[in-house]
Amino acid sequence: MRIFTKICPLALLLATAATPSWADTVHLKNGSVLEGTIVEMTADQLVLDTDFAGRININQDTITGLESVKDWSGRQAEIERLKIQREQAAIIAAQQEQLKQQAAQHQAELAAVQEQAAAQAQEDENVWSGSIKATFSGSDGNTDQMDFGGKAAAKRETEFDRLYLSVEGHFENDDGEETENEITAKARLERDINDRLYAYGETQFERDKPEEVDLRSNITGGLGYYVIKEEGHEFKPHIGAGYEVTAYTNDPTEKEIIWSAGYDYRVDMFDKLRFTHEFDYLPTFDAPTDDYRLESDAILAYPINEEKSWNIELGLQHEYDSMPAADVKKLDTYYSVGISRSFD
Repeated sequence: MRIFTKICPLALLLATAATPSWADTVHLKNGSVLEGTIVEMTADQLVLDTDFAGRININQDTITGLESVKDWSGRQAEIERLKIQREQAAIIAAQQEQLKQQAAQHQAELAAVQEQAAAQAQEDENVWSGSIKATFSGSDGNTDQMDFGGKAAAKRETEFDRLYLSVEGHFENDDGEETENEITAKARLERDINDRLYAYGETQFERDKPEEVDLRSNITGGLGYYVIKEEGHEFKPHIGAGYEVTAYTNDPTEKEIIWSAGYDYRVDMFDKLRFTHEFDYLPTFDAPTDDYRLESDAILAYPINEEKSWNIELGLQHEYDSMPAADVKKLDTYYSVGISRSFD
């Protein structure tokens, strides 16, 4: 009996010693509670010795609370500082990456703008074309002479408009006497309304000493329509109205409201020849059947090189004035042979 009484307290003491008493408790975000002994604590993880799983590593981001007999507050504060520093570093890295992406985007946009500007410059360069021509011509009417002439023309064409500029002249001296002196300058702008209908404005300046015209200037505007609009074949009549002033050498200056009607025709034939014809009827508003002018210019061009930039041209030009100055014939006719150089 005495032996049993001594053994029981001893067995109870040994049983109590075999069961460890965990001092640390870790609370997780998912609601779990882990008990054990904290072995190590870093910014990334906490190492805990447990009875049921041995030593385990717990991610710091999953821990919501900590209870320990040991004071880990200093270490936790250091870990929090490390976390904050890491978060700040991550934010800075993200901002730097965003800045890099923005810089790359801006660089791409700048390259696109530069490419577009280069393409636009190339397009602007390609919209212009022109030609120069030297002619040897004969005339019948107010002068019966052989003369030399020339013409320079430029054209700017975009998807929706066309600008035509030209200067043409006929000159001759016969034994030191000026027998031919005519200069004509034109500017014409056409702007499309739809695929075939267009509006136009035109101004013209002319000086013709044999006809005793010191300066004839007019400005007209109206509508035109492409009856034929094909590659290598165009026919476009036009009609409009305007104002004209003619200053004569010996007669009074005339100022008239005028009508303007005519057409432009162009056709390529046999892959070589090109025929163009421009015709204008310019009557006065008050007397369209009595006081008017007719202008006709027909040209047949034949290329003499493979690029078709050099051409031999045969021309026939008529200028008719129903009411010319005194002692001036009504009709002037020019027939010419010339060589032209085109630029695209």
